[in-house]
Amino acid sequence: MCSSDLGRKPMREVTFATGDEARCWITILGGDGGGTLANVNRWRNEMGQEPLKEGDLATLPTMPMLGGDAYVVEAEGSYSSMGSTAESDWAMIGLIRNLDGKAVFIKLVGPKAEVESARAGIEFLAQSLKERS
Repeated sequence: MCSSDLGRKPMREVTFATGDEARCWITILGGDGGGTLANVNRWRNEMGQEPLKEGDLATLPTMPMLGGDAYVVEAEGSYSSMGSTAESDWAMIGLIRNLDGKAVFIKLVGPKAEVESARAGIEFLAQSLKERS
Protein backbone atom coordinates (compact mmCIF):
# COMPACT_ATOMS: atom_id res chain seq x y z
CA MET A 1 0.00 0.00 0.00
CA CYS A 2 2.52 2.59 1.08
CA SER A 3 5.69 3.09 -0.85
CA SER A 4 7.93 5.81 0.55
CA ASP A 5 8.38 8.75 2.87
CA LEU A 6 7.64 11.96 0.96
CA GLY A 7 9.58 14.38 3.16
CA ARG A 8 8.70 15.95 6.49
CA LYS A 9 5.31 17.56 6.89
CA PRO A 10 4.39 19.48 10.02
CA MET A 11 2.77 17.27 12.65
CA ARG A 12 3.16 14.06 10.59
CA GLU A 13 5.24 11.15 11.75
CA VAL A 14 5.40 9.72 8.23
CA THR A 15 3.72 10.26 4.86
CA PHE A 16 3.36 7.53 2.25
CA ALA A 17 2.39 7.59 -1.42
CA THR A 18 -0.46 5.14 -2.08
CA GLY A 19 -1.01 6.00 -5.73
CA ASP A 20 -0.28 8.78 -8.19
CA GLU A 21 -2.03 11.37 -6.01
CA ALA A 22 -3.29 9.56 -2.91
CA ARG A 23 -1.38 10.03 0.35
CA CYS A 24 -1.53 8.22 3.66
CA TRP A 25 -0.03 9.67 6.82
CA ILE A 26 0.25 9.02 10.53
CA THR A 27 0.01 11.81 13.09
CA ILE A 28 0.49 11.54 16.85
CA LEU A 29 -0.68 14.39 19.09
CA GLY A 30 -0.64 14.87 22.85
CA GLY A 31 -3.79 14.55 24.91
CA ASP A 32 -6.90 13.85 22.86
CA GLY A 33 -5.56 15.68 19.79
CA GLY A 34 -8.23 18.35 20.06
CA GLY A 35 -11.12 15.93 20.55
CA THR A 36 -12.47 13.05 18.52
CA LEU A 37 -15.63 14.82 17.39
CA ALA A 38 -13.71 17.95 16.38
CA ASN A 39 -11.30 15.88 14.26
CA VAL A 40 -14.09 13.82 12.69
CA ASN A 41 -15.94 17.00 11.73
CA ARG A 42 -12.79 18.74 10.43
CA TRP A 43 -12.13 15.76 8.17
CA ARG A 44 -15.77 15.66 7.03
CA ASN A 45 -15.62 19.38 6.32
CA GLU A 46 -12.49 18.87 4.17
CA MET A 47 -14.62 16.49 2.07
CA GLY A 48 -17.62 18.86 1.90
CA GLN A 49 -19.71 16.72 4.29
CA GLU A 50 -22.04 17.84 7.08
CA PRO A 51 -20.74 17.63 10.68
CA LEU A 52 -21.76 14.87 13.06
CA LYS A 53 -23.19 15.38 16.53
CA GLU A 54 -21.62 13.91 19.67
CA GLY A 55 -24.08 11.01 19.76
CA ASP A 56 -23.21 10.12 16.15
CA LEU A 57 -19.70 8.97 17.15
CA ALA A 58 -21.17 5.73 18.47
CA THR A 59 -22.53 4.96 14.99
CA LEU A 60 -19.10 5.11 13.34
CA PRO A 61 -17.47 1.79 12.45
CA THR A 62 -14.30 0.80 14.29
CA MET A 63 -11.12 -1.02 13.36
CA PRO A 64 -8.53 -2.72 15.60
CA MET A 65 -5.53 -0.47 16.21
CA LEU A 66 -2.94 -0.26 18.99
CA GLY A 67 -4.68 -2.71 21.31
CA GLY A 68 -8.15 -1.21 21.00
CA ASP A 69 -10.64 0.16 18.53
CA ALA A 70 -10.08 3.20 16.32
CA TYR A 71 -12.99 5.19 14.96
CA VAL A 72 -13.19 4.91 11.16
CA VAL A 73 -14.24 8.03 9.28
CA GLU A 74 -15.02 7.71 5.57
CA ALA A 75 -16.22 10.34 3.13
CA GLU A 76 -16.34 11.07 -0.57
CA GLY A 77 -16.67 14.39 -2.32
CA SER A 78 -14.65 17.42 -3.17
CA TYR A 79 -11.51 17.52 -0.99
CA SER A 80 -9.91 20.76 0.14
CA SER A 81 -7.62 21.20 3.13
CA MET A 82 -6.00 24.31 4.59
CA GLY A 83 -6.94 26.53 1.64
CA SER A 84 -5.87 24.10 -1.10
CA THR A 85 -7.67 23.98 -4.42
CA ALA A 86 -10.64 21.62 -4.23
CA GLU A 87 -10.09 18.20 -5.82
CA SER A 88 -13.27 16.61 -7.24
CA ASP A 89 -14.26 12.96 -6.87
CA TRP A 90 -11.88 12.25 -3.99
CA ALA A 91 -12.28 10.02 -0.96
CA MET A 92 -10.90 9.83 2.55
CA ILE A 93 -10.50 7.04 5.09
CA GLY A 94 -9.37 8.21 8.51
CA LEU A 95 -8.74 6.39 11.79
CA ILE A 96 -8.69 7.96 15.23
CA ARG A 97 -7.36 6.04 18.25
CA ASN A 98 -7.15 7.74 21.62
CA LEU A 99 -4.60 6.30 24.02
CA ASP A 100 -3.52 7.37 27.48
CA GLY A 101 -2.10 10.87 26.93
CA LYS A 102 -2.02 10.85 23.11
CA ALA A 103 -4.12 10.50 19.99
CA VAL A 104 -2.99 8.57 16.92
CA PHE A 105 -4.43 9.32 13.50
CA ILE A 106 -4.08 7.53 10.18
CA LYS A 107 -5.50 9.40 7.23
CA LEU A 108 -5.70 8.35 3.58
CA VAL A 109 -6.83 10.94 1.03
CA GLY A 110 -6.84 10.92 -2.75
CA PRO A 111 -8.81 10.19 -5.89
CA LYS A 112 -11.66 7.81 -5.09
CA ALA A 113 -10.24 4.90 -7.14
CA GLU A 114 -6.79 5.19 -5.54
CA VAL A 115 -8.25 5.32 -2.02
CA GLU A 116 -10.44 2.31 -2.72
CA SER A 117 -7.47 0.31 -4.05
CA ALA A 118 -5.54 1.13 -0.85
CA ARG A 119 -8.42 0.19 1.49
CA ALA A 120 -7.00 -3.22 2.51
CA GLY A 121 -3.65 -1.60 3.22
CA ILE A 122 -5.18 0.77 5.80
CA GLU A 123 -6.40 -2.18 7.85
CA PHE A 124 -3.02 -3.87 7.56
CA LEU A 125 -1.21 -0.65 8.58
CA ALA A 126 -3.54 -0.05 11.54
CA GLN A 127 -3.09 -3.59 12.84
CA SER A 128 0.67 -3.51 12.37
CA LEU A 129 1.29 -0.45 14.58
CA LYS A 130 2.86 -1.11 17.97
CA GLU A 131 3.29 1.24 20.91
CA ARG A 132 6.81 2.00 22.03
CA SER A 133 7.60 0.93 25.57
